[in-house]
Amino acid sequence: CDIPPGSGASIIVYITVDGMKSNIIVTSYALPYLDTILPAQIGTILHAGEVVAIHGGNFGSNPDLVSLTLAPHYSDGSVAGLPLSCSSLTIVANSTSITCIYPAISVARYVIISVVVDGQQSNNSKIVYLRPPTLDSISPP
Repeated sequence: CDIPPGSGASIIVYITVDGMKSNIIVTSYALPYLDTILPAQIGTILHAGEVVAIHGGNFGSNPDLVSLTLAPHYSDGSVAGLPLSCSSLTIVANSTSITCIYPAISVARYVIISVVVDGQQSNNSKIVYLRPPTLDSISPP
């Protein structure tokens, strides 16, 4: 038989034929994974609210079961604050892409992005660098 698309671990599978239950097999869906993140650089606090697209796979079909974490870090590798979450998370493209709106990140140089789907942690994470702020003008000159 075919198992429908989904997500999760420790899923109990059995069949019933004429009222008789088969043996039980415990299985899991494949772990979620990350391939690319677009844009490759995301903005600083001034650009909070940008839509970020995460491409990979095994994200399932229920966005309520998906948690995307952004862990900010300084350029020396030390942690720059508590992990943050994206808002307005949407699963698109048959569980192979996620879009979300990332929060304000003010002091970090880069973020490490990871995903958990229905209790299963992605087997990899991605580093996304933050664009440095830019000066448009100085007043008075």
